[in-house]
Order: sequence, then structure tokens, then C-alpha cells
Amino acid sequence: MRLILEGETRVRMEMGGDGFEIASEGPAISPYHLLAGSLASCTVLTLQSWAEGAGIDMAPLSLHVAWENTEERPKRIARVEMELRWPGLSEERVGTAERVADLCPIHATLKRAAEVSRRVVALPPTG
Repeated sequence: MRLILEGETRVRMEMGGDGFEIASEGPAISPYHLLAGSLASCTVLTLQSWAEGAGIDMAPLSLHVAWENTEERPKRIARVEMELRWPGLSEERVGTAERVADLCPIHATLKRAAEVSRRVVALPPTG
């Protein structure tokens, strides 16, 4: 899989290769790109098991994620839009692909706002 940073508020995930690669068409990587990339890769991996079982080729699939940030501080993402472009996927399978994509754990977590805790631990210097 390849995650391409297309702009300050857009990424594209493409299938192919054995590993995971991040490339940029200009912008430096940000935490927002990483969050969008996590959502995109999770969605693709969730779809992959269904597609393999159904004999559907995922190679031409690309997933596009765009987001809008809030104006308030601290800045956060207010809205995310995902579009899966899947050449060769039949119209009859689109509804199933949408339902399977909704099973992505990151998608489900973002829709339901997980509780997050944080702790900072000071340690003595090493060496």
C-alpha cells in the first residue's frame, strides 16, 4: 500500500507492493495526514478480506480522504470525507463494499468518540 499526501488536507491510498510506503506531492507529513492514513489503510485492510473471499481484484482500488479542520484551538478535524474508487467493481457489489468498509475499527471509533487517557512519566536520564 502507498499513502500519498496530496495536500494539507488530503491523502490518497493506492494498492500495490508488499509493504507500506508514505510519499508526498509537496506537503510535509502532519498528525492529520497520519490520522487520515490510518483510516484509509484500516478501511482497505477491512475490505481486503471480503474482496479476496469474493474473488474481487483490489489492485485498481484507490481511496481518497479529505478533511476540514476547525477554526478553534486546539485545532482538530471537524469533518472527514472518504471516496473509494474501484475500477472493475460491479454496481451490484457497491452496497456490500460500503457495508464492509463501515466495519473498519478506526471508522467505528471515530464515529463513536473513544475515551482517551494520557499520562506523562518523567524518568532519569540514561547513560
